[in-house]
This record gives sequence, structure tokens and C-alpha cells, in this order.
Amino acid sequence: MEFKDVFYDGFDYPDMPTLLDGGISPGCWYAYVSNTFLNGHLPYLTPVAVFLLERYRDGRSDDPDDQPVSDEEIENVLKAPHTNFGHFQDDVVFVGATLDFWWVLHMDCDVSDCGIGRVKNARVSKEEIVAAARDYCTAKGYSWNLRAEIPIDKLKGWLSFR
Repeated sequence: MEFKDVFYDGFDYPDMPTLLDGGISPGCWYAYVSNTFLNGHLPYLTPVAVFLLERYRDGRSDDPDDQPVSDEEIENVLKAPHTNFGHFQDDVVFVGATLDFWWVLHMDCDVSDCGIGRVKNARVSKEEIVAAARDYCTAKGYSWNLRAEIPIDKLKGWLSFR
């Protein structure tokens, strides 16, 4: 399933009344929201899938800090008592669940291009929402590559992006 089939509507730079008074409309992708808005949702979602992207640490320069996240770094982040995705220093796409909804959160490492959306779980299956998120992570035209899928059974404690 493609991302655009799940999130068929969208808002860029939604304002406070749109986000807070109206809430996150099912089937709508909200782009350019703050990382703090995502951090407010993340701890209350049951993890379904987590994707690490190569966007900032893509190895395009000789700078050692620009090298892709290593398997060892992934393991070290997952050893902590609380999983802080910010330690990857690159983008993370998180798929989570509540009672009636699937949620997708995109945490942009420089915190300016974050996104959030939700869809009724009666409309799409778990497999379809994960496939849609994977499609988002691998879609042509974006400035990132899919680095890894993080095993959700390794996530611990209070989850955060920063």
C-alpha cells in the first residue's frame, strides 16, 4: 500500500487551531509540525514499526559525523533504559497504535520537517500501515534512504525523539 493511499489529504505548516482545536483528522498528513508536538504523542502509542532513515548522516562527505549510523550505534541506543531516537542523529519514522487508530510520526533530525498522521485501523490493516510507512521511507524524490528497521521488541522505557 502506498503512503498517499492512506494519507490522502494534508496540511503543510498547520496552525495551532488546526492541530489543537481540530485534532489530527484521520487520513490527513500534517507536515512541518514541531518535534515537541510529536514527543507529546509518542509515549502513548504502542510501537508497531520503526524505521531509521539516512538523511543527515548519509556519508556524502568525509566528515566522520556524516557517516551512516552503524549497526553498533543502533545496538548501543537500544541498550539504554529508555529509548531516545534522537541519539541516532538522523530521521526516524515511527508507526504506532492506539485503540482505534494507526499513527505515523516522522521525526526530522533538525526538527523542522516533522510530520504526523493517523488512520482508522478499521480502514487499513497493520500490514498495510507498515507497508505505507515503508513506502514513505523509500519513495523517490525525497532526500533520504531507508537505513534500517528497528526491532520493536528492543524498545525500552519512555520513548522519545529528543
